[in-house]
Amino acid sequence: MLTTQDFNKKPMFEKNKIWLVILGVCAVFVMLVSFVNVQADTINPLNNLDIFTYSFHLYYDHGQLLADRDFKIKYDLIAEQFTPEVLNTTAPYTGKIINVQNKVDAVFRFDPKQGKANFVTGKITVKGPYFADAAKAIFYNNKNQTILTLDLGGSSFCNDNGVCDSNIGENYLNCPSDCPSPAATPPAVAKGFFSTPLGIGLGLLVLVIIVVLLVWFIIKRRRKAAESIQIPPSLPPSVPPTIQ
Repeated sequence: MLTTQDFNKKPMFEKNKIWLVILGVCAVFVMLVSFVNVQADTINPLNNLDIFTYSFHLYYDHGQLLADRDFKIKYDLIAEQFTPEVLNTTAPYTGKIINVQNKVDAVFRFDPKQGKANFVTGKITVKGPYFADAAKAIFYNNKNQTILTLDLGGSSFCNDNGVCDSNIGENYLNCPSDCPSPAATPPAVAKGFFSTPLGIGLGLLVLVIIVVLLVWFIIKRRRKAAESIQIPPSLPPSVPPTIQ
């Protein structure tokens, strides 16, 4: 039979319920703030084209340079920063990236023999810097003679037409010829504090505190209501009448 003493004894999970709620809400808060920070710190790869490099699929044949016929597309874009090749030859070949305005974006040099003195024919991979307005890559031998030209238009989106086409990814970092830098444009309207990552985080913190206090208040009221219930003391068991 339930007694007043038994009623006042609360299970362990009842005593720790408010702490479980607080921990759960804080966990949700941490996840939300982390998500906001990740979203704020995410870098659009189209804004930072230094992380891309052309990887050209070529074939070297006794001084000549050909596109590797085993590849339908003669180059790949790889997600790494371009690093100039360390040359161990006195007669390097040269590559030039030419943009849509027929101007040179970059010049790079490479060893077609890949450091092998006896190499006369075979597949090679040559890397070059990526540009959003690249139109073609021209390769020259060690006598500065043009030996190969590859079309790069399939991987370019900056068309240098004087219009900043943001819908295709153009911005002042990857297409400065079309998009003026922020310094040359009117300043943007200042955003409110609570639209910044810090403001959003503080707003979420206030929300968490309000929720925790509300849950604590509800639990406290329920406990007081339960403790105010009067449970009559248990009656002694009735004694059956004695038969004379």
